[in-house]
Amino acid sequence: MKKNRLNSSIQTADCYHNIALSNQHSADILLKSNIYNEASYMYIQAMEKFVKEQICRRVDVTNQYFAKRIRDTGHQLDKSIEFLVEICSGNNVALKEQLKTQLIHNVMGDMRFSAIHNNLRYPQYSENFKNYTMIEFSQKDCIHLRDMTNKLIKFMNDLYRIV
Repeated sequence: MKKNRLNSSIQTADCYHNIALSNQHSADILLKSNIYNEASYMYIQAMEKFVKEQICRRVDVTNQYFAKRIRDTGHQLDKSIEFLVEICSGNNVALKEQLKTQLIHNVMGDMRFSAIHNNLRYPQYSENFKNYTMIEFSQKDCIHLRDMTNKLIKFMNDLYRIV
């Protein structure tokens, strides 16, 4: 085992980028193997890391405040997106709303990933129904996430033109 020390935001961003590409590649392989839930999960993981890469490219993540904020997003894509929008928009309310519309509505299709992230991997117990449920993604669902990942990558590449 080798432990790499990342001493700058750029190194951290590059690390997130490489992990995101690996997650995306793993998802592609799983999709081709008809293993849809796991592929879907990996596409979501890839998107989360692509978003965190952009955060790292915009702020000093070695700063204790920003390091804590990134840690507080956990593995939640929704929280990471909200943090990126906050960073990019600053105090500009109009820009914040425009970025949210573009990113959450147009790119992510208003999907709330916190509702499906763990449900792809674990049965969830319902107090109301007194049973467990498990989400099962189809090939179509998984392809939708793959396409969404590609749209997110394009959006992130174009984000520098906006802000």
